[in-house]
Amino acid sequence: MERREKQRIERAERAKRRERQRNYSDKDDDFFDSLPDSLLIHILSYLPTRDSIITSTLSRRWRYLWTLIPFDFSKSKGLPTAVVVNLNQGSAVNSMDFHPSQQTLLLSGTNVGDITIWKVGRRERLVSRNFNVWDVKACSIALQALLASDYTASVNRVMWSPDGALFGVAYSKHIVQIYSYHGGHDLRNHLEIDAHVGKVSDLSFSHPNRQLCIITCGEDKTIKVWDAVTGNRLYTFEGHEAPVYSVCPHHKEYIQFVFSADINGRIKAWLYDNMGSRVDYDAPGQSCMTMAYSADGTRLFSCGTSEGGESYLAEWNESDGAIKHVYNGLWKRSVGVVQFDTMKNRFLATGDEFQIKFWDMDDVNILTTTDAKGGLPVSPCIRFNKEGVLLAVSTSQKGIKILANADGVRLLHSIENTFRVAPTTIARVLVSYSRSFPDTKPDEVEKSKAWKLTEFNEPSQLCSLQLPDCLWPVQLCLWSMDGWEKHTSKFLRIPPGRVSSPLARTRVQFHQDQIHVLAVHETQIAIYEAPMLDCLKQWFPPESSGSVTDATYSCDGRLIYASIEDGSVCVLTAFTLQLSSRAYPLVIAAHPSKPNQFAIGLTDGGVHVIEPPESEGSWCVAPVLENGVVPSANSAAGSG
Repeated sequence: MERREKQRIERAERAKRRERQRNYSDKDDDFFDSLPDSLLIHILSYLPTRDSIITSTLSRRWRYLWTLIPFDFSKSKGLPTAVVVNLNQGSAVNSMDFHPSQQTLLLSGTNVGDITIWKVGRRERLVSRNFNVWDVKACSIALQALLASDYTASVNRVMWSPDGALFGVAYSKHIVQIYSYHGGHDLRNHLEIDAHVGKVSDLSFSHPNRQLCIITCGEDKTIKVWDAVTGNRLYTFEGHEAPVYSVCPHHKEYIQFVFSADINGRIKAWLYDNMGSRVDYDAPGQSCMTMAYSADGTRLFSCGTSEGGESYLAEWNESDGAIKHVYNGLWKRSVGVVQFDTMKNRFLATGDEFQIKFWDMDDVNILTTTDAKGGLPVSPCIRFNKEGVLLAVSTSQKGIKILANADGVRLLHSIENTFRVAPTTIARVLVSYSRSFPDTKPDEVEKSKAWKLTEFNEPSQLCSLQLPDCLWPVQLCLWSMDGWEKHTSKFLRIPPGRVSSPLARTRVQFHQDQIHVLAVHETQIAIYEAPMLDCLKQWFPPESSGSVTDATYSCDGRLIYASIEDGSVCVLTAFTLQLSSRAYPLVIAAHPSKPNQFAIGLTDGGVHVIEPPESEGSWCVAPVLENGVVPSANSAAGSG
């Protein structure tokens, strides 16, 4: 009896402890829920960027609070220096590349042969593959023998094709693998090429003669060009006296060529023929190096490290092989080959001395540096996304840090909260929003209360002004409501080669933040910033698609929906005008029991259900029945 009584008392005590903990937690929730957003944002501003973003998982209310934190980018000069995301790769990252159009998709390759596609905004590992030879029997005898003794390999290079439909992986043992990517988790084997004897050091894509090709180089001192569709070898370039470390394809007007650099710092240039190299240059300090062009293709840069550990970052005059200038500030005792990247047409960055170093292209002295809050290896791997608003950096803890500037923070915020539509996904959208209001959730009802109409019924509240008879070319004007004085005005920038009709309609809409303004014109969609009406972004539809007919912000202000003259519907991110999705009507189906409802199937897998407004009830007035019989076509025609 004593033991049972003791057990009963212990159970009661445990129940009391759980109740106290529950009450304490509820009080905490009640306390924070009672605080205004402005105070919570102020508290979050004292947290590290990464920790403030993590709070978005707490509840619906906290989901977007971190995006309202006034990040201090005043000292970053527009460079991505704020650490916003950490990814755990699990092995040391050797190479990375952002998708050319889906700018938060990051491809990575590691020292144990793993490849991964990351959705960095969601910290989501979409697809991952371990090193595996797809068809060992098709490999050379030398490679088969090598794999039999050691079935491991590291990734030396990963790269997306220009359209993002393919990507290539160069391994430390003979082979290159080409994958086709179809969105989401859909990754398919495309080509496996036994490319070089020994390791494959680098790969790239090019379009000689409008044909997509893969260019590889390797330990066997050769550069090879392959058909990206069939895998057939098209050219072999021979002439280097040392293993080739990197390739850099480019074109000037109608001339297509390839730069290559070997581990002794010898640079050669090749045309797509078998006539040998056209030029021979020596890299600074005979360094093992990589080369890259600025985004507009007009400036050539290189970065490399000599055998003694001295590193060089230089700009070239490609026409005569002369070095324009060498940038100052790289370490003299670098470990491994220092990696670099270009940011659009303005900045250079290197991973060196446990940090990221930045230069303005027009200044040889270091602009700024960041250690990304620590944890970087001696020579980290780095990669900008296409717009230069995100920077991926490898860490010594076998991970990846994503750094962002102000535009990058907005991009991650808009992308990570957007529903991802894969080609095989069906998104059902009800066009008649009014029908869904009775099912609105309580927290959404509270939000809807903020949308209150203001009644103007006093003459003093009304004012009129005479606008100029003509505001063409298209002009945006910002007016003060106190006295209706014009603050500023800007002409809409019409893209070259396009002519705007003088009768074209221009529609403007303020964003929820009351700062950004959406301008919709037949030639473009543009984002302006009040009060100076600075144009931040423009998006132009392809000429083959016709004009923009309309566009509007989504209810949460994170997306822009645009309709195009060719019948397509485009979805763009609100701050960067990145095209997220585009769809065309493909099929139509009538409802089996509701005569006034039909559905349209779109090319992106979406289904839109459409019906007339409740006030109308039907699409048209039905003909009057005579004795229950619908008038025939002939009788209808005769009566006319």
